[in-house]
Amino acid sequence: MESNNCIKLLNETNSSVWKFQITVILKLRGLFYLVSGKDLKPGIEDGVSQSEVIERVKEWSTKDSKAQEIIVTRLEEGPMTHLLMCESAHEMCVKLLAVHLRTTV
Repeated sequence: MESNNCIKLLNETNSSVWKFQITVILKLRGLFYLVSGKDLKPGIEDGVSQSEVIERVKEWSTKDSKAQEIIVTRLEEGPMTHLLMCESAHEMCVKLLAVHLRTTV
């Protein structure tokens, strides 16, 4: 169940609280490792069939899309403009940390 009590990232003034909230939500949904860059997009591996790689990529892509949704729906328009060229939730996280959390981390 989605809560309407989520704050939206405005700027550096609420970035620490926003980061904490997003971290908790991503952990709850099993997406934190994907966003943190520890769960990488699958690639071709020895001994793994092409169809299995395709399935793994589809599964990863679905999880990545869910993580992106969590992030962008909790941003004001200003911070969101920094993410327009990002292709993954991890890229979004790196960009937001660089832009909005540089003074608080």
